[in-house]
Order: sequence, then C-alpha cells, then structure tokens
Amino acid sequence: MKSLSNLFNTLNLPLSHPPILRVMQFSLPSRHAALLTLILSLTLSSPTLAESTFNGYLKTYTYADLNTHNYTDIGTRTQTLYQAWPNSRTHIFAALNYDLHQPDSLSTRLDIYPVEFYANLTWDNADLKIGRQFIFWGKAAWVNPTDVLNPWDYSRLSGEVEDYRTPVLALNGQVYWSQLTLQALLLPVFDPVTQPMPGVTHENPVSTPDHSQFGLRLLSYFGQTDLSLSLYHGFEQQASVIFKGMNMDLLIPQPLLIARHQRMTMIGADLARTFGPNALKMEAAYFLTEDRNGDNIYLQNPHFDWVIGLDRSFSDKFSTTLQFSQVLNFKYDRDSDAAALNAAGMSSFVQAAPTSASSLSAVLKAEPLPFTTAQLVHVYNLADGDHFSLAFLSYELMDAVRLTLGSILFNGPPLSPFGRSRDADKLFAELKVNF
Repeated sequence: MKSLSNLFNTLNLPLSHPPILRVMQFSLPSRHAALLTLILSLTLSSPTLAESTFNGYLKTYTYADLNTHNYTDIGTRTQTLYQAWPNSRTHIFAALNYDLHQPDSLSTRLDIYPVEFYANLTWDNADLKIGRQFIFWGKAAWVNPTDVLNPWDYSRLSGEVEDYRTPVLALNGQVYWSQLTLQALLLPVFDPVTQPMPGVTHENPVSTPDHSQFGLRLLSYFGQTDLSLSLYHGFEQQASVIFKGMNMDLLIPQPLLIARHQRMTMIGADLARTFGPNALKMEAAYFLTEDRNGDNIYLQNPHFDWVIGLDRSFSDKFSTTLQFSQVLNFKYDRDSDAAALNAAGMSSFVQAAPTSASSLSAVLKAEPLPFTTAQLVHVYNLADGDHFSLAFLSYELMDAVRLTLGSILFNGPPLSPFGRSRDADKLFAELKVNF
C-alpha cells in the first residue's frame, strides 16, 4: 500500500479517488498487428541492412473546457517515426504514438497506437501503399464534399492535421499513364467522425468483409488546371440521429438517441486552377443514400453538395481562403418531415433538415511576427445560424521547440450540426519538441 500511495502522490491524485491506471493499454488491433508483421518482414527480408531513419517528437498538451472551467485532457505524447528503404522499390513508414494522459480526474492511462503505418511498394508506372494512411480527396479546404475517406475528430482539434484527422486502414494503388493517374482503394474497416454529441449513443458498422468500402479516382492536369473524378461506396461519416423510444429505467425518462452511419455511394469531381497569386477551386459530389425514396424521417436523403472557393496569397506571410458551399436535398419535403417528427414526439430532439443548406467558410493564415504563425478557421451555416471556429497561435521558442495556444468554439441552436457540440468549447496549449 505504501508504494501505491507514492504512485498516487507522484501523479498528484487523491487517495480517496484512486485512478484507473492502465500501465499498458496497447491499442493495436489484430489487423494492425498483421500489418506490423508484414512491414517487419519486408524490412528484414532485405539482403543488406536496410537504409533507415528514426526521429519523432515529444509534446505536452492541455485541453480545458470553457463552459465548466475544468481540464478535459492533460498529457504527454511521444511519437516515434521510423522509415526504412529495404530496397529501391520498398518504403516502410511507421509512426507510433505513446500517449500518457488524464482524460478525467479519476484515471491516468497510457495509450499506444499507430498513426500512419504502411509499406509503399513502387514500380515503373504504379505503386501500392498498404496500411494506415492519410488519403485526402478534393481541392477545397475544410468544407469539401469528396473528402470522404479520413474522418474528422472534432474533440481533438488543434494546430496539426494528424490530431484531428484519423488515418484509415487501406489498400491504396495508383497506376500512371502520361498525364493520367488512376487510384483504386479498398478500406476493410470503417472509421467514423468523432464529434461530441451529449445524450447520443454511437452505433458503428461492424468490421466485416461485407462492410468494406472501396473507391476509384481519376486525376489529370492541363497546364495550370488540376482536375479529378471520384467514386466511393461505403458509409456516411456523419451519422444520422435516430429516435428509439424513451429510456424508462431512469428516474427522469430520457430519449434513446442512436447515431447510425448509413450506406451511401458518392460520385464527385473537383478542379483547381492557379493564376498568379490566386487559385480557383471547385468541387461537387452527388450522394446516393439509403433513404432513396425520401420516406425515412431520420436518414439523410440523396443530396448534391458543391463548393467554390478562392485562395489568395497576398505575400509569403499572409494568405486567405474564402469558400461558399451548398447542400441540395432531393426527394424531400421539409414540411412533411417536420410534421412526422412532431407526430412522433421527436421535434424536441431531431429537427427536419432544410431543403437546401448553404455555408460560408474562411481560413486566414499569417506570420505576424518573426518565428510566429497564426491561423483562423471559421465555418458558418446560413440555414441554422450555427458555426464553428478554430484559432491558434504558434511561436518557435528555439530550434525544434514550438509553443501553440488555441481555442475551439461551437455555437448555434441545440439541434443544429455545430449547435449539438456547443458545450464542447475548449482552450488548448501544446509544447512540442522535435528530435
């Protein structure tokens, strides 16, 4: 008991509420273990010692809830990044996170999990990447319809993409012909968007072969213009909220709300053209959802999403991105859906979507002072009046040492897309040391 007391004192936690200390919670599912075996096999199969590099970073971070003024997560993350080239056609990339943190006041845990973790095989006119990886489709920023592969994590927004986007397990093959590139994808596991939705239970698709997703993309370029066509068959990353009745086991009955991800097929296209310091970007996609006839009041109807934006670089220290986007719902009557929700007693928990919904988004990037970078991201939905903001300021204290301060804000009506997360406003601070 004496050693346990010393441990609690070291962690600065009270004895009356002992922490759940998971000294080794190794978050490496069997599919990732098989991938690790493949990567090690490729590395060790080289007749000579593989050329390799090893680096990474150490980062301490703090997230504080702006509404309760409590810390929501405090921790230290070490990331190790290993790369190897067993031969001229094989590249091994493995980034592992070791995350020691306190997600609440009663628990301290060590999570070990892969970030990007893949083997890349190359030939003269083709390549194949196998493993966890980032695959970004589309040309627009933040609001882009064809970017359906790597889910967002709105609970971990920060100044770094790898914190708020989740890499996916995929077979990613590309074949090249002159100015054309054909990309084919197979994703055996579905990863959903992570968004705080109090009172809602998430129900994710089971990881079975019949729940696999696939995608095709054809890319080309002509002069200063890049364009692509894309096809994806899988699941909607944003879940539909479904009413399952009332939970009568509680002292005060509460609605049983389930967030379920429906199947869909996406057909999309995107285009980007640069002229001087400007870049015009356009993107559009049609989504064929499960509710093909528009008769399910909980599921999203087939819809067409499009966005147009302009990037402008005023100098090497200041740039802007401005976008307008719109969602058009088909086979849909808002008045009928609103009446059906009201008749089911659900109008207080789920709202009928508008026939069309438009939004404005802006990204501002600046270097106001030497060794300082600032960024502001803001998305405003015109139909519901809800909005989301991410702002952060980074300062390079010395070589390879950076301090970042930022905030994440959600606001809007309670049932709106961002309004559901309005109690999840946060401040965050990070100190990162690269090695």
